[in-house]
Formats: sequence, structure tokens, C-alpha cells
Amino acid sequence: MVINTNVERVKYIPQSFLESLCVTEDDKQFEDEIKKIIFQHTPLTDRYGKNTLDEIIQYLSSENSNAERVIKNKIEKQNLEIIDLEKRKPQNLRIQLKIY
Repeated sequence: MVINTNVERVKYIPQSFLESLCVTEDDKQFEDEIKKIIFQHTPLTDRYGKNTLDEIIQYLSSENSNAERVIKNKIEKQNLEIIDLEKRKPQNLRIQLKIY
């Protein structure tokens, strides 16, 4: 008796299914199947508790957008502080700085 404990490494797509996907004008069905396969092979630790690849993409995109917004706010605050400091510089220091 042979016990197979190997994890499936390759998933074969039936030829008839592949042909039906490639012949159709609608790429949505093909895209959905590819996304399912990618999701099935994504480790649980990389799924972020999500149930589909689209949910993972949405989650990571929103995380990036939030991080981008925080960074932009920090830059804007720094720029406002620089402008305020520039306005408070004495006139004679401004003239000296322009010479250099």
C-alpha cells in the first residue's frame, strides 16, 4: 500500500475548459479562474483573513492609500512650518542668504 503525502504542486486545467475560456469574448471568466488558482496557492498567512484575491488586493491597496495620505499630511505640515520660519527671518538675514 502506497500512501501519497505530497502536496499538489501543479493544477491541471482540462483542455475543454481552457478552450472555452480562450474562445469567449468575455475575459471575466478566465480572469476569475486565474484569481481562484492564485488565491488557492496563497499561504494562509498572506491572506490577511480575506476570502478572495480581490479582497486581498482591495485591502492592501487601501492600506497603501492610508499610508500615502499620512505621509502627504506630514510633508504638508513640514512645508507650512518652513514657510512660517521663512516669514519670521529677519530682513537682513534674507539679504545675506541671497548673496550666497
